[in-house]
Amino acid sequence: MRKFSIGFALGGGGARGLAHIGVLRVLERNGIFPDSIAGTSMGALIGAMYSCGMPSDAIEKRCEDFLHTDIFRSLGFDELAGDGQKTFFRGIADKIKRKLMSHLSGVKMAFMDKKAVEAMVAYFLPDIGFSGLKIPFSCVAVDICGGRETVIDNGPLRSAVMSSMAIPGMLPPVEHGEKVLVDGGVIQMIPAKALRCGCCDFVLGVDVSPKLIAVPAGKLGTALEIVQRSNDITSDMLREVLSAYADYILTPSIGDIKWYEMSRLKDAVRAGEDEMSEKIQELKKRLAEKKRKTFLARLFS
Repeated sequence: MRKFSIGFALGGGGARGLAHIGVLRVLERNGIFPDSIAGTSMGALIGAMYSCGMPSDAIEKRCEDFLHTDIFRSLGFDELAGDGQKTFFRGIADKIKRKLMSHLSGVKMAFMDKKAVEAMVAYFLPDIGFSGLKIPFSCVAVDICGGRETVIDNGPLRSAVMSSMAIPGMLPPVEHGEKVLVDGGVIQMIPAKALRCGCCDFVLGVDVSPKLIAVPAGKLGTALEIVQRSNDITSDMLREVLSAYADYILTPSIGDIKWYEMSRLKDAVRAGEDEMSEKIQELKKRLAEKKRKTFLARLFS
C-alpha cells in the first residue's frame, strides 16, 4: 500500500512568515511531519531550512542570532520599521524618504543590495542542491518576463529560495536560465497548488498574509495608496481561489506585524504556536478522515 503523504504549504508574508516556526513546533510535538514541503517567499526560506533537517527550535535560534549580525543591519529592515512614533521631524524625513524611493525606483531594479540578500540566504542555508535535502522541497517564484509561475525543485537551493523571496521592487530579481524570477507571492501566496500537483494526499496550508479589511474612503488619499489597495484586493481574491488546493488552511493571528519587522520574531513565532495548538485536534480529525477516504486508492495504487 502506498503511504499516506502529507505536504506543508508555507505561505509568504515577510516577517509574518516567522510564524511558520511556531506552527512547525506544535506539529513536531504531535508527531506530524511532512513528506514534502512547498514554500513561497519567507515560507520558502523556513521550508528549506526545515527540509535541510533543522528542527523548529534550531530555526528559531538561527533567526534570533541573525538579528545581531552585520548582514541584518546592512539590509536596512530597522530603517523601514522606524521608531513607531510620528514626530514633526519624522514626518518631514518620511516625505524626503518617499521622494528618494520614488527616484530610485526609476533607476534601480531593487532597493536592497543583491550581495546583502545573497549573504542573508547563505547565512541560513547550506550551499547544496535540492537532491541533498532530507525532505522533498519545492518553492514558487514568478517569471516576471514570461508572466508565469515557476515551481523550482532542482538545482542550487540558495538561488531558488532567493528567487522565491525576491519581493518586486525591494529585493533584486534572480536570473534562472532564460527566466527572470521574483517573489512567488505575486501568484501563489500559499503554495498549495504546487503540492497538489505533486500528488500529496493531504495538504496543510499556512496563510500568514495580512487580511483584507474595509477602509474608510478618506484614507485613500494618494494615487499610490489607491494602486496599492487595488493590488491588495487582487491578491486577496487570488489567494482565496488557490486556497482550494489545500485540505486545511491555518491562519495564525499575527496582528499588525509588518513584512519588514524581523525584530518581532518572538511575537510571530508565538502566534503560530498558539494558533496551531488551538487547532491541532481539528487537524488530526481532518487527517484521519482523509486517510479513510484515500484508503482504497492507496491500496491499489
